Amino acid sequence: MMMGRGGIRLGRILGIPVAIDWTLLVIAGLLTVSLAGDRYPMEFPNQPVGSYWVVGILTSVVFFASVLAHELSHSVVARRHGIRVDGITLWMLGGVARLDGEAPSPRGDFLIAAAGPATSLVLAGVFGVGAAAISAVGGPGLLGSALAWLAVINAILAAFNLIPAAPLDGGRILSSVLWAIHGDRNRAMATAAQVGVGFGWLLVAVGALSWVVGLGFGGLWTALIGWFVISAARAEREFARSRLAFGDARVRDVMRADPARARGWLTAEEFLRDDAPRLHDTIVPVERFDGGVAGLANVDQLRSISPSEAAHRRVLDYTVQLPLIRSAQPDDRLADVAARPARGPAESILVLDGDRLVGIVTPADLERARAAVSTQSAS
Repeated sequence: MMMGRGGIRLGRILGIPVAIDWTLLVIAGLLTVSLAGDRYPMEFPNQPVGSYWVVGILTSVVFFASVLAHELSHSVVARRHGIRVDGITLWMLGGVARLDGEAPSPRGDFLIAAAGPATSLVLAGVFGVGAAAISAVGGPGLLGSALAWLAVINAILAAFNLIPAAPLDGGRILSSVLWAIHGDRNRAMATAAQVGVGFGWLLVAVGALSWVVGLGFGGLWTALIGWFVISAARAEREFARSRLAFGDARVRDVMRADPARARGWLTAEEFLRDDAPRLHDTIVPVERFDGGVAGLANVDQLRSISPSEAAHRRVLDYTVQLPLIRSAQPDDRLADVAARPARGPAESILVLDGDRLVGIVTPADLERARAAVSTQSAS
């Protein structure tokens, strides 16, 4: 699976930064306990306790190394197609390869997506052959069991990722095939993402049913994976729909340049008396005393506060702060920016050149841009 996450940096492999998320440590611990405390003692009783734990720890390490190999294969093929790889993060539900760019063709998209499952299948075969060889020569049964488990889990990883539902690798393969057939990448992405949403709900339902019939943790885990798939697929669907809605337009094409600002250091009373009469928009950028941008304020909200409050509280006190507002640079693709969810109540997008405010994109501006693309498509 490929999606953006951060993590604890471990170093670089093939020049690609590799990190782990703290959730990986939890899952690695649970996996080790399951293997060393349950599976191995049941299969091979009367072995030294320490041997169970040594093999359990090594099995967990090799498993996550296999997940890393899966993601590295995505990354290596992506780089061969001219896509920069920002890094790889291993986390609770597997791995994340963060790609900064897109494949130039359906074939490239297919190869990048297929590389991960192909690597997992190869590893499954290697571990399976190793387990069979150890069994044939009468080698240590504990080691053979570990290799057999690694073969099965890598085969499961490949099979799960080949399910044709975004954001799984199979969903990207489906998208690349639809792109090749219909010639529209964004519609292909939207279709694969919609399939992903449906598949995620299926996993949630299966997990809930498993919990009801008493399968316990396994059912909850299935439901958790399903919810992750739903969330990621919805995000991809919105991204694809945004691409369809706005085409190749850039932020500079629709922004209102050099918008009027509210002086944040004024009291609300002073603002309503001095600044508000010259403003034409309800939502306005708020300027700090040092000239920087503090965020956005709603003029109607300021007008609604009581006179006593307006006389003592500043505009900054009613400002939605910059970290909660979508921001963009003038050359950013409008579809990419519009697809980002706002983290606060302000829906407008501030356009910055470095730290300098150069424009604003309001919901009305987005609607006009969407209508323009729709008109061009219909003509």
